[in-house]
Amino acid sequence: MYRELFMLLHNDYYVDNYVLLKDLLNPDESPLYKHVELNANQKGFYKKAFENVFDPSLYPNLDYVLNISQHYKSTNQPDLAFYMPYPEDENGVPFTETDIPTYVPTVVTDENLADYGYGYKEENGQWNTYITDDNYALQNATINLF
Repeated sequence: MYRELFMLLHNDYYVDNYVLLKDLLNPDESPLYKHVELNANQKGFYKKAFENVFDPSLYPNLDYVLNISQHYKSTNQPDLAFYMPYPEDENGVPFTETDIPTYVPTVVTDENLADYGYGYKEENGQWNTYITDDNYALQNATINLF
């Protein structure tokens, strides 16, 4: 799942290194997937994993909240996204798909106030918590979810 996300994060389709959730959940209609070359094993892996976890019969409002076809038609709805603030470390060395990322769930009402947050990184089978900021993100592969 991370490999697909990583490959999509390193695109030149969007202005910055981000991938919209609607892209990941609808790879066949996403303009990003048409722009980025992925092999058949990578394309749609995130969507399958998401559907395995979020069974619509267990979450009756999920279809309404994530109505992809409606979401693509509307430009007024906010987009959920994965964002990699720094694709390279502080020495200019690009992070790779083998780096274990720290995920930072973020709610941003003003991007000028989003200087740090709690991040979660899976290490040795458990999730560890880190306080993430620019310095942390320059030394560790970091993906914000907002």
